[in-house]
Parts: sequence; C-alpha cells; structure tokens
Amino acid sequence: MRELRLKVPKRADLSTVRRLQFVAGGADLVIWVGEGGTGGGTMTLHVHTLSTGATRELNNDILWESMEPVVSPDGRFLAAENVYHSSHIYVEDLTRRSEDGFHLPAVTGPEFGLSEIVFTPDGSELLAVRHLSQQGRVTHARDLARLPLGPYREPPLGYEQKINPLTGLLYQMPIYDAGWRDGIPLPPGRYVHSTAISADGRLFAAGDAGGGVLVVELARAEVIASFRRVWPASTGESERVVRRVAFVPGGEWVVSRASGRLLADPLGAAKPWKTGSELAHVNDFAVHPSGRLICAVCADGRARYLDPATGVVTQTFKWAKGAQQLYSVCFAPDGLTCAAGGTAGRIVLWDVDA
Repeated sequence: MRELRLKVPKRADLSTVRRLQFVAGGADLVIWVGEGGTGGGTMTLHVHTLSTGATRELNNDILWESMEPVVSPDGRFLAAENVYHSSHIYVEDLTRRSEDGFHLPAVTGPEFGLSEIVFTPDGSELLAVRHLSQQGRVTHARDLARLPLGPYREPPLGYEQKINPLTGLLYQMPIYDAGWRDGIPLPPGRYVHSTAISADGRLFAAGDAGGGVLVVELARAEVIASFRRVWPASTGESERVVRRVAFVPGGEWVVSRASGRLLADPLGAAKPWKTGSELAHVNDFAVHPSGRLICAVCADGRARYLDPATGVVTQTFKWAKGAQQLYSVCFAPDGLTCAAGGTAGRIVLWDVDA
C-alpha cells in the first residue's frame, strides 16, 4: 500500500478527493479535489505520475463552474460542461496550455443541459445525453449525441480574435469544424445524471434521476434494455439519483449506484442483485478491467471487493484509523493497481492480485 497526500485547503468540501481516473495507459493518475457546479472555483485538478512520484496541479479556466470534468484516455483532452454559460461544453488541449493564449472554442449544449459526458475508449469522441425540452414536471425529451474530437487533432481552419472577459486581454480563438453529430433518439424520461460506455465501445448506459438505467447499442442506434426501480416511499428524491453507472467487461452486467447501494442488472439470463444493509453506504465503485471483481468504497472507510455475478463481498480493506470515509475509486487499465480517494487530499494506492 502506498499513500499520497495533496496540498489542499483544510475545508472538507475543498479537500475531498471526489473522483479518480488513470490515463496514458496507467502512467498518470488524474485526481479531482473539491466540488464543481454553480458555486464555481471550488474544484482543482491534479495529475500524479506514478513512475516519478511527481504531482502537478492543472489550473485550468474551464474548471470554473463546471460539472464532472473528464480527461481523455490518452490524457490529451480535458472536457467539461460549464453550467454558467448555458450548458456549453468546453474542451481543452492539455498539450497546449491556456497560458500561451491558446483556447479551443466552446460547443453549445442544449437548453435543458447535458448528462455526465464520457469519452469513447479510443478517445475519438465525447458522448452525452442531451435534454432537449421538458415535458411535464420531471420528464424530458432526450437524445444521445456524439462530439467527434478529430477536428481538434488537426490544424485549425483559421483564427478569430477574442477578448478574455476576465482579463480584458486579446487572444486568438482557433476555428474548427466541430459540433454534435448523430443524435440517437431516446424515450422521454427523467433527467440523466450518469453515463458509461463499455470497454469495447459497443454499449452506452445512462442512469437517471429516478434510479433507472437505459442501455443503448451504439452501432444499431437502438435502446436494448431499460431497468426501472420501485423505491420505498421513505426514499428521498435525491437518494434515487443514479450517481455512477458502469459495465462489467464482457457485456453481461450493468452496475449502478443509487441511495448508497450498488444495483446490478443483467443483460442476459442472470439474476439481478443489489447490496443491502450488510454493506455500508457506498460512495463510489469501479469495475476491474477483467470483469472479475468490483471495488466499492464506503462511508465506513473500507474498500470492499465484490463478486460481479452475485454482489457477495469477497475481501475487505481498511487503512485509516476511525471512520474516515472513502469517496472515489478506480483501477489502472492493466488491472494491477487500484486507487481510492478520501478526505484531506488523501489517496491510497495498492496492488491487485493478478
């Protein structure tokens, strides 16, 4: 076990490791600390290089008032929905930092916002559910849209002079033929919060505000599965939201997190399962690249391995004294390392048995 501590503010909301992601084939660990959203300016992004042990902070303009930033698998692009500017998608080329005056143009989102955005496994596109209009109090017209990143990998078509509204300085905005493509109509439904794409790029999952999950086969542009929940009346609206969704490699299961539980729905003939009171409140989970286990991190400060077919806990880890919550977890692409994030900028990394 190895421990990494970031230099972060002492305030709990600014020092909690909310999300982790291995990029560049597992060479770098991207660390999100703090919170995004309309509060603005409370999220910081750090990159830890495992081979050298060095950690650097990415001070990036697009993190301001952004929701769930994501980094492409190769570590080149940072993307986020900016809710302050009418649901625009901002994309930054991390190989050309904003300090040199280079900015990629924003892509306009829909009036009613986007789901969590996700990169395809090869990093060639961004995918998101667009909420196109509102139908009644909680129902939206929705589609699944693609944002190809190919244009951003080529030289720009030209440049347009802009003025930075924060600094008043001039800068050159490159012009690209970039925008949303290939909208796949989805059934009207609740607002989508979380999304995932299968490791082979074949399936897309969307988890909504009511705990439901849709699965789309991308090549056929068709919804192939829809899972709904029946909640006890005592379950609050915010507890029903699917906060994370993921596929088990092999395409046999889609797993989601809502109300502090894991819920697994089969895409074949197997039986669904969910965790119960025997497991502490689950804050996050990750699926091993081989599909042989799930790691759930919990409010009691423990990380637990679960069998993806049954939800049975097979191994439990705890490193800190007391109930120091763990909030985020991810596996390296080769499956040999797992990382979990907690409070006060603390990240634990450990080896996973082959």
